[in-house]
Amino acid sequence: YGVTGSWDSTLRVWALRESCLEREPLASLEFDDELRAVALGAAGFVAAGGAADGTVALYDSRGAAVARWDGAHADAVSGLALTRDGRRLVSCALDGSLLVRDLRTQTPLFEHTRPRALHALALAGADSLLALGAADGRVELLSLADGALVRTLP
Repeated sequence: YGVTGSWDSTLRVWALRESCLEREPLASLEFDDELRAVALGAAGFVAAGGAADGTVALYDSRGAAVARWDGAHADAVSGLALTRDGRRLVSCALDGSLLVRDLRTQTPLFEHTRPRALHALALAGADSLLALGAADGRVELLSLADGALVRTLP
């Protein structure tokens, strides 16, 4: 599977065939505002989208809504990632907020607000670390277990 999102407020889930996308998406999912971030679960069965209005939503590959959090962030969502085991969803936003959510209970495991806008995130170290790209060019490595700062890269 593949997932795309755009300014037209639509998240699309695609079937991949021989390294190409199928002509028509498997699902087209509407948001209330433009999409700024998308993520696909490692097994390809879950897609997530984050919008300019701070909404984060989770869908299965057929387009059925799994969960939706309106106002998850106070500003535009700028990064999303799903852990390989499918148990956690991580999101960050331009207001500096970071949210790690348990997908089984759909509750936040922890939230942090960084002192600067966050523009990107990635999971690293077998999903034990978060790498956050900040507006000032720094990269912060945080523990996925509790959000503790591990290291800042200049």
